[in-house]
Amino acid sequence: MNYDFLARRMQAWLAPEDVIAAGRALRTDRDRALGPASLLLGSAELTGEQDGGLRIMVEQLLQRFRIPPEYISLLKNAVGRDGHEYDWDTLETLCFEGIIETPNPPRSMPIATVEIKERSVFFDIIAQPVKGLQGLVAVCAKNWLSLAKMSISPENIFHQHRASEPFVVWMDAEVGRACGFPHLGREPYGREFVGPNNRYRAVTVSNFCRSNSKLLDLVKQAARSQALETWGPIR
Repeated sequence: MNYDFLARRMQAWLAPEDVIAAGRALRTDRDRALGPASLLLGSAELTGEQDGGLRIMVEQLLQRFRIPPEYISLLKNAVGRDGHEYDWDTLETLCFEGIIETPNPPRSMPIATVEIKERSVFFDIIAQPVKGLQGLVAVCAKNWLSLAKMSISPENIFHQHRASEPFVVWMDAEVGRACGFPHLGREPYGREFVGPNNRYRAVTVSNFCRSNSKLLDLVKQAARSQALETWGPIR
């Protein structure tokens, strides 16, 4: 479980305009910027008992969160002469100092599985990447949790992802393992092994002729769902 890889990828999702706005808030309205705030994460696909690994990913990401120095340098150049209006020093040392909890029901909001409590300025910067992470976990978990409901032993499911983007491969495998499938990405145990393989714009099945009809139906459903999700918003 390479959470350093996760943190590096999430750094790439930081929006420059959000970081610049946070730097200005720290200079012009510091009390509000450093005031307490909270963020709820959840999805109709996830529950407190089965969150697809969302909580552990959020915890590991936030523990590793830093704004890279070279990123700050780039933003300083972007604002030019107005740089004195921003608190770059605080941004360079900003790290997670809050807490992560499981929300206590009932809530006025629909479904929440993770609650983060931190300073307002921290959420100004990290909210969108973390929400994006939640959306990716929910999309992956939807298919794995559907497969978990079938009468097929998780020990007999082999799944080797063939997507062109390494982060997608990592995410799908981590969520799958969190949903109860321990052998994802490992070598199959012989010619009798059956399982789906996600490829670029295609889904194939190892030992197709020996596949359980329920498994094939699920693979078709998952492929159709992936195609539809390509055009829909991240939830």
